[in-house]
Amino acid sequence: MSDTGTNLVKLLVRGMVGLLVLWVMLLLGVTGFSLALAGGLVTALSWIPIVYPELAQLSVYIDGVYVLVDPAVIVVLLIFIGVALLTLGFAFIALTVTIGKKAVVWDKKIIVYMSQTFVPSSNNRLVQLERLATLYDKGFISEEEFQQEKANLISQSK
Repeated sequence: MSDTGTNLVKLLVRGMVGLLVLWVMLLLGVTGFSLALAGGLVTALSWIPIVYPELAQLSVYIDGVYVLVDPAVIVVLLIFIGVALLTLGFAFIALTVTIGKKAVVWDKKIIVYMSQTFVPSSNNRLVQLERLATLYDKGFISEEEFQQEKANLISQSK
């Protein structure tokens, strides 16, 4: 495969993985924001049954009799539901941020893997060393990884 074809394959793989991560982050982020917003609204409006008890007339059927639920119980339930939704929403948002940070690390690993998998069309040691140096210069591999791979390339050619 030519160097141009190799670069296109690398770009395609990175693009597909990036698109998948983007969609996951979008879904989690929107879901988290929606849950947090709903939780905030439920919690903020939980005072209504106390001020306007006629709006919160909830009855429960117990032993053949309808029993009116105290508005204070409804307030407690609304606060509990609101806080639960807020917590779940913030957890989704935190997960989205974590995935975003990990995506950068995953991308670097993909670059290193693709560079090792799709070697240049020529088995010229100089070309491989130049590519390794480029990865190191761009910060995709560490000093230790660079030295180890350089030693491997040099030992393979002997």
